[in-house]
Amino acid sequence: MNYSIMTDSELLHYLDLYSNDPLIRRLVDLMQNTRGEVIRDLVDAGMDSKTWTFSTDYETMYPGEYIESLRTDVRNAEEELSGLRYKYNDLEEECERLQTRTVMDFIKEVKQEQADNADLVREAMKTVKAFKDENARLKEQIDMWGRMNRV
Repeated sequence: MNYSIMTDSELLHYLDLYSNDPLIRRLVDLMQNTRGEVIRDLVDAGMDSKTWTFSTDYETMYPGEYIESLRTDVRNAEEELSGLRYKYNDLEEECERLQTRTVMDFIKEVKQEQADNADLVREAMKTVKAFKDENARLKEQIDMWGRMNRV
């Protein structure tokens, strides 16, 4: 019998039927049980049960190639995630720095506005004093004119 032309399932079936060797019986049992579960899992994951290949948008791969492709994708995604985490942390620190700076700027602006308002109050007080002085001078002149007119 030429075993090399048999498929895996045909060889397992043949050995199951015609072999009495306990070691081969044990291997056949293991292969049939595990093989069925593994293949069922692979088919559930998207493998074509007739060609035993996975099809992507660009190519067709055998299970080993597909698993390696997925591992590569996972590594790339982890590297990208790591880079994005660093970027996120940097942006979060920048945000905190800007919030602190904004509060400090606000305090600085309030102090500047207080100083400006104090200057305006001083100017207004000078103007009020000048008007009071002018009123007092005018009142004195009116009083003087009034006295001169009485005489």
